[in-house]
Amino acid sequence: MGKGAQTNWKILISSGYYITDICNGDLLMPVLIFCSICLYSYREKTLYRVWRTNLSLWDFVITKRIDLQKLQLELKLNLVLNEQLAYLEDWDLLERDHSTCLTG
Repeated sequence: MGKGAQTNWKILISSGYYITDICNGDLLMPVLIFCSICLYSYREKTLYRVWRTNLSLWDFVITKRIDLQKLQLELKLNLVLNEQLAYLEDWDLLERDHSTCLTG
């Protein structure tokens, strides 16, 4: 490519003209390569953004699952402890009756 082709390349990049308006035979292939590289880069960035968003959603879902499991376990623990409290209250009454019987 000669100096004129390099000038046309700079004009194409800086001005954003359509390829058919400014290109000659020497410049068409580099412009197509440049466009395909830009398109590939755009696709790559888009896929990366989708991947990052997907990861953040997975993190959110996993965190919510852990929170839900924690709440379920706390609920089970509260049920068991409430039943045990009722037995402890009954135990206090039985112990008083037993000590009353022993003292006479």
